[in-house]
Amino acid sequence: AAEYYLKALSLAQKMEKRNSISECYSNLGVLAYQQKDYATARFFYQKALEISQAEGSSGISGVYLKLGIVHQKLHQMDSAYDYFEKGIASAHAHNDYSKLEQGYKNVSTYYTRQNQYDSAFINLERHYQYRDSVFTVKTAQEITAREMEFSFQEERAAADQKLADEKHKSETTFAWSLGLGSG
Repeated sequence: AAEYYLKALSLAQKMEKRNSISECYSNLGVLAYQQKDYATARFFYQKALEISQAEGSSGISGVYLKLGIVHQKLHQMDSAYDYFEKGIASAHAHNDYSKLEQGYKNVSTYYTRQNQYDSAFINLERHYQYRDSVFTVKTAQEITAREMEFSFQEERAAADQKLADEKHKSETTFAWSLGLGSG
């Protein structure tokens, strides 16, 4: 996978697609993180952050949160907390409830590891509020999409039936006009 991300990175750089470059660095960071190479993950996330900041990208919230998690893994708790807070602030600015959900969960975990259980609980409640909001929005979107599909199918079935009725009526009228309909 790293080979393909590096190829994508090279292509994005040639095309000067800054947001794509940032995404490639972030994806390389994910790969390094999955391999438990946290220093390399931090390097790639930092590169993604620099570009996201320069571009004013809405994806910056996720990069901040990933950097916070990496710093937590590296036992750099103050830096981790700072990145979590920046990620949450950015998610608020972009109304990104999904990232707010993740950010508050990360902060809750941070406080739990610091044995600050009251703060952990408060942030876990915020996490659940945003998780439920995201779930509610997604559910409403799915329901609306299904209702629209059902309505479309009903309208199409009615139109098909009307067409079939008109065809039958036309065929019957033609048959009567030829004198084939009596008998």
